[in-house]
Amino acid sequence: MAQSDRESRRLAALASYQILDTPPEQVFDDVVQLASEICQTPIAVVNLIGAGRQFFKAEVGLGVRETPLETSFCATAILEDDFLVVPDATQDPRFDCNPLVTSDPGLRFYAGALLKTGAGLPIGTLCVLDTRPRELSPLQRKTLKVLATQVMAQLDLRLMLKMRDETEALHSAIVESATDYAIIATDLRGSITAWNIGAERILGWSEGEMLGQSADRFFIPEDRLSGAIQREMIDAVKRGRGADERWHLRKSGERFWASGEMMPLKKDGDQLLGYVKILRDRTQEKHNADMLEASEARLRASQKAGQIGTFEVDLLTGAMTVTPEMCTVFGVEPDDCRDTTVLETLVLPEDRHLQSNTASRSDASAPKDVEYRILRHNDGTMRWIGRHAEFVLDETGKPVRMIGTVQDITQRKRAERKVSALLELGDRLREASGISDVITIASVVLGQTLYGARAGYALIDRARGVFVVEHAWAADGIATLVGTHDLKRLDATVQALAGGSILTIDDIELVPALADDLPAYRAMGTRAQIMVPLLRRGELTGVLFVHVCEPREWTAPETDFARNVADRTYAAIAKAQAEAEQSFLNQELSHRLKNTLAMVQAIASQTLKNVTERDAVEALTSRILALSTAHDILLQANWLSARLDQVAHGVLALHAHEDQIRIDGPPIELSPRAGLSVSVLLNELATNAAKYGALSQSGGAVTVCWRVETSPGDTVLRLDWIETGGPVVHEPERKGFGSRLIRMGLVGTGKAAIAYAQTGLIAEFSAPLSSLQQD
Repeated sequence: MAQSDRESRRLAALASYQILDTPPEQVFDDVVQLASEICQTPIAVVNLIGAGRQFFKAEVGLGVRETPLETSFCATAILEDDFLVVPDATQDPRFDCNPLVTSDPGLRFYAGALLKTGAGLPIGTLCVLDTRPRELSPLQRKTLKVLATQVMAQLDLRLMLKMRDETEALHSAIVESATDYAIIATDLRGSITAWNIGAERILGWSEGEMLGQSADRFFIPEDRLSGAIQREMIDAVKRGRGADERWHLRKSGERFWASGEMMPLKKDGDQLLGYVKILRDRTQEKHNADMLEASEARLRASQKAGQIGTFEVDLLTGAMTVTPEMCTVFGVEPDDCRDTTVLETLVLPEDRHLQSNTASRSDASAPKDVEYRILRHNDGTMRWIGRHAEFVLDETGKPVRMIGTVQDITQRKRAERKVSALLELGDRLREASGISDVITIASVVLGQTLYGARAGYALIDRARGVFVVEHAWAADGIATLVGTHDLKRLDATVQALAGGSILTIDDIELVPALADDLPAYRAMGTRAQIMVPLLRRGELTGVLFVHVCEPREWTAPETDFARNVADRTYAAIAKAQAEAEQSFLNQELSHRLKNTLAMVQAIASQTLKNVTERDAVEALTSRILALSTAHDILLQANWLSARLDQVAHGVLALHAHEDQIRIDGPPIELSPRAGLSVSVLLNELATNAAKYGALSQSGGAVTVCWRVETSPGDTVLRLDWIETGGPVVHEPERKGFGSRLIRMGLVGTGKAAIAYAQTGLIAEFSAPLSSLQQD
């Protein structure tokens, strides 16, 4: 359809209402007054767009009845679909040059709902205006649309009443009206005089069934008893209409939700003849609204429970809309919470690169998901904030809004910090070199993780009446407690810890049982603390502690963390003490065993000094020395194992220079029994090489190499002894004890292959790897 034809039809439809240039009427004045109050705008207008002009049937805040069409916002509104909102006219190219914007009254905001005929032709708007930029809430938008519908209902009703006389015109209007509306006429007593097709469709009764019946028949019993229909009639007479939204009854007895309006029927403008009630079935809308309200209530409850707030930033104006939960998260008042700069200043300086700002919001470069720390405004506590955001783009791809959520994730971050700290503690304690190292590590982890002022371990010596702090941690500017202190100053605390239970104090000033110790705690500058006692054989011997300078309500996870740190620390202390004791014992045993072997060697030498077969004597002393060497190597590993390469180096060093020895093979741990066996075997081979083989000459050399061979169900160590650069060797005619030791092989397995090659002795030994690594 051509635009000119549509405009002609639109102007014709407007003319049919005969409303232009009519005087003000209360029913329309009430509508604009209500629109102004609900939308909180200084200006509201029922505006009708004529040919080259706009006529204000009703207005609030303008003081004029007509303005030129050239300056009209509404002329643009009738080209839109049902509803037009201009948040800031200075930012809208359609209106930024409008005189009403650039000069008095300096309009900025406009929202208009179309007044459309049943044929869909726009004849004007119900609009609200303001001199400052703003937005409407969903409820305000909905209300403006509903009021526009009511204006059209009034205009439609006027049209119908003007086109018909007192009876025939009324009946014709009802018959021809839209079936979506129930239009019912009554006399002054409330008896039904007209009933349209829409009423029959919505309520279920036919016109014949309802003519002459009381209109309260389709009111629910509760409203009948309360006189609802009489109140509507009174309101209709007093105010020109009686509007309501309430439950009504169908013929079937089913209840339905309807929006209704009752208006007086008058003759010649003053003689009251009866009433007209218009109803529309809104059951589905009511159901949807109830569901939405319930959903929003659940959402608000879940947001409050989860400390989740939501926000929306208008990137054109910088204005921010927030929920109360968001204000609670940041600890600010609602008015301050709408200012982005107030919230931005609460972020810790070292985290401010993570938050959004005006620049990163305007180009949508701000990260969508971030975690940062703030100092909450109302109490100054440090909190972790998790923020998720999305950007809304206009049709050109330009970001116009940023919406998102914020959540206090402090508890989660603290839990993660505690888990990480315990893992770190375990790793560091495994590498600790002694008790002092253990205590230092535990103090740092405990104090820093719980944001304490100081932490440490106090050794309790009740016999001397002192407690000693040798190693501790303290925050910057806080003194440690390192030193020896009088135990009597904390006698009440010692008694409280003697039972072995962890002691948690939120504020020492409020604990009557520890009142006698209060001067000592005041001298330390301590108000809150956690102490985990260490008992041995029922006696208090130590305390792991963390102090805070201000009162603090310790949480159960924090107390559990301190207990876990103490458990690991006390276990590490016990292990370090046991290792120290074991090391001392091993050293003492080693010293005594070496003295014993030395004495055995001396006795053997003295006993056999007159023996003429010196080879046998030297073999014996050499074997004793090899056993002593293997013992030293085993002692280095606390007699748990010996490395094959260390055994080989230790034994061969007794018989050859370093440049005559080559040792090669993967790291292999030998059991103590296997370590002694291998040392004896290598000693016999080296002794023979020094007497008859490669080590008997300066140019000779010995190679000891090994490898691990794996086959299904079997893993074998193969060790080779290879002599080079010595004299030609021959298999001995007489085999003594040394030869038998060599042929017994590794750990007595007997798997030994001996070859007397021209280049020197070659021997290969093999044994299951498991037999070399198990006692």
